[in-house]
Amino acid sequence: RGGKVIDADTAEPAQPEWLDLDAQIESEMKTGRIPGLGVALIADGEVILARGYGWADIEGEVPVTAQTPFMLASISKTVTGLALMQAVESGELGLDQSISELVPFEVDNPHTDGEVITVRHLMTHTSGIRDRWAVWGELGEPDALYSQGDSDVSLADVMEGYLDSSGEWYDESNYVDALPGEAYRYCNMATALAGHLVELSTTTPLDDYSDAQIFAPLGMTHTGW
Repeated sequence: RGGKVIDADTAEPAQPEWLDLDAQIESEMKTGRIPGLGVALIADGEVILARGYGWADIEGEVPVTAQTPFMLASISKTVTGLALMQAVESGELGLDQSISELVPFEVDNPHTDGEVITVRHLMTHTSGIRDRWAVWGELGEPDALYSQGDSDVSLADVMEGYLDSSGEWYDESNYVDALPGEAYRYCNMATALAGHLVELSTTTPLDDYSDAQIFAPLGMTHTGW
C-alpha cells in the first residue's frame, strides 16, 4: 500500500485479493448489462487502486480508464446541499426563510392558498414542487432543456420559466396538491431552485461557487457542473 496509487489500466495490482474483486465486478457488469464503470479503492485516506472496466464508447471501442469522466446524476444533489448549507452557515440565507423573499419571480402553488415554501422544504423534498419530465425533452432534440455539456439556458431562466405562472415551461402540474411540508416528493427542480438560491444569495453562479468553495478545497480538479 504505502500510499501509492496503482492504476490497474497500466499496472497489475499488487494485492492478490484485488484479482477476486476484478472477477466480482466483471460478473456484476455482465449480470446488470453495465457497459463501463470506474472504481477507486481508498484505505487510511489514501487511494490505493484506481481503474476502469469495460467501455466508455462501445461502438468506438473506447475503454473506461481511471481518468474517464462520468455524469454523477443525483449525486450532484450533495454538492448543491453543501453549497446551500455554506450559504446558511455564513448567514446569507436561512433554512426557514421563505423563498418568496429570495427569488425575483413568483413561486405560487396553484392548488393551495397562502402556502409558505421555505428553503428547508426544498432541501427535504416537501416543497410541493414536482418534476414534469416531458418538459425537459430528449437528449439531442432541438430546444431540449436536457443537454450534453453546458446548457445554453441559464439556471435562473429555467427556474423562472418553470415555476412562474407566466413562464415558458409553466404548467399547474409542476406542483402537487399539498401544502409545503405535507407531502414528500423527490424533486430535481426543487433542488435546482436551491442551487439558484445559492447563486442569488452569494451573487456567484453555482458552477463558479462550487469550483471555488467546494471542488478546489477538496482537490477535485477534474470535477465540474
